[in-house]
Amino acid sequence: QYTAYAAGLGYVVKLAGAALVGKQAYVEFATLIRVILALSGVLGVVSAIGIFPFSTGLAAFYSAQACEFASSRACLGIYGGLFGGEGGAAHADSTVFGTFTALGVAAMFTCVFSVAKAGLYACQDFAFMAKSSIIVFIC
Repeated sequence: QYTAYAAGLGYVVKLAGAALVGKQAYVEFATLIRVILALSGVLGVVSAIGIFPFSTGLAAFYSAQACEFASSRACLGIYGGLFGGEGGAAHADSTVFGTFTALGVAAMFTCVFSVAKAGLYACQDFAFMAKSSIIVFIC
């Protein structure tokens, strides 16, 4: 839900930011970006806080269909790999529960990333985006 709010903030940056850059109002654009990035940061933290306490419940809810693997002896290893146990994952971090803990961090970065990307689009600095994409791809 909060990532959708951040996407909405990204649209605000794309529309209003492009208009401000077009009017050469760079100070106002910088202020807009700072405020929207701060809001997206707050949304990211709130989404992470909303996910972390319920990561076990979320993992159990979304992996309910995996319980079918426990009904077949041949699939018991897959079930053990998902939920841990005999012959399965050795640590809780490598199970489906650890994955949903990482989901909180990913949601937080998604909120900020969508707004930062919209700010680059509004600046129309496509040369910088191409160079940084190549560097990220290589690294």
